[in-house]
Amino acid sequence: MKRGVGRRSSPRIPLEIPVRLGERIGSSRNISRTGIFFTTGHLVEEGENIHFILEFDHILPDKPMHIECQGQVVRIEKKEGILGVAARIVNFQFFN
Repeated sequence: MKRGVGRRSSPRIPLEIPVRLGERIGSSRNISRTGIFFTTGHLVEEGENIHFILEFDHILPDKPMHIECQGQVVRIEKKEGILGVAARIVNFQFFN
């Protein structure tokens, strides 16, 4: 069994969208109702509470939509100088 598969409470959907964490913009790899995996250049630590924004500007270019999220880092992966972050989504809010 793959690591973490038994703990997932909702299915993951492959989705690549911009993720803003601090002043840096990364990219999501997958998302679910309760979590997200994304890459970033922003340094974070496992267990850290984070604030990030999902940018859905491409859906309606004349009316961009963002989702502001509060989360907690549950896993970090470092590969070829890129930081991958798995985070549990604790709270979110839509805004334009």
